[in-house]
Amino acid sequence: MKKVVGESLDSLDGYSLVEAPVPEPGPGQVRLRITDCGLGYVDALVALGRYQVKPPLPHTPGQEVAGVVDALGDGVAGLAPGDRVMATVAGGFADFALAAAVACARLPDTMTSGQAAGFRINHLTALHGLEHRADLRPGETLLVLGAAGGVGTAAVQVGKIMGARVLACASTPKKRAFAAACGADATLDT
Repeated sequence: MKKVVGESLDSLDGYSLVEAPVPEPGPGQVRLRITDCGLGYVDALVALGRYQVKPPLPHTPGQEVAGVVDALGDGVAGLAPGDRVMATVAGGFADFALAAAVACARLPDTMTSGQAAGFRINHLTALHGLEHRADLRPGETLLVLGAAGGVGTAAVQVGKIMGARVLACASTPKKRAFAAACGADATLDT
């Protein structure tokens, strides 16, 4: 299989595409054939050694993926080879990765693998921030900065679901149009 490996976190030049053995799932794990891997702001910081937690080297980026269950480890129930799932993994920039079975969720037929690969972290971050930190209530107005980014897009969508009036800020007309298409009630130029 192929995977991206960084021998250094100094720059993107420290990363290369290498051949590696296909990993074998252990107890409670599934092996996924990766179809899509999300790449968010934190992933970029980690890959370049600029996040507060430094990964061990060699490092394969990617923690949020969508894929197809390829093999099951002992004790895995409720998943089967061929299931389309989203999952959290270590090393998603690869043809295959291992995930804890409990970190996998089947994809609804209406969700693409591309959507799933950027869904969990962004939407759970937005939900936690809006529900548990901001205590957002129906009818309130929510101002979302960076509304065309991963968490910003999720905040627009989650805010609407929670009943807020959503004002989305973004830096370009294209980004503002995207935020409006995601449900923002109004957009503002940052």
